[in-house]
Amino acid sequence: MAKLNILALGGLDEKQKRLYVLEIDSKMFIFDSGVYEPLNSDFGIKHFIPNTEYITQNRDKLKAVFLTSANRMNLGSLRQIVAIKNDVEIYGSKETLDSLDIFFKEGTSDWNKKEITKGNKQNIAGFDVEAINVPSIIPGTLGYKINTDDGNIIYIIEILIIWKVTICH
Repeated sequence: MAKLNILALGGLDEKQKRLYVLEIDSKMFIFDSGVYEPLNSDFGIKHFIPNTEYITQNRDKLKAVFLTSANRMNLGSLRQIVAIKNDVEIYGSKETLDSLDIFFKEGTSDWNKKEITKGNKQNIAGFDVEAINVPSIIPGTLGYKINTDDGNIIYIIEILIIWKVTICH
């Protein structure tokens, strides 16, 4: 059975700052990479980013980043992730990947962006990963299903589901 480790480095009670880490054995995957932008920036704070120290310490394990949508709360701290590992593969829909140039304005042309479409299965770091449709008002929003020998892992915007089906005879 694979060793699973799930970390929320942002999100949950931290409101926004979505950044989730999934480790399967010795391979690390990131789901979303957001920021929190306070409603009131009177103190000069424009945004908060998740703590990426764990990713820095384990950069050799990092295989891919999966973005769910073209929403700043889901991709605002991606520049910090790319700074940790500049050749990391970044997966998302065409709309989401195109939005990176708009949000970051410059410096994303050399990022290792990989378009994935709903229903498309790709082998990523030894796992079959499928993009799944997620209803949203943001065009190109995707969820992801990772097929492992032990079952499926599904990520749908801040929800990580480990789904194992056991058939008994």
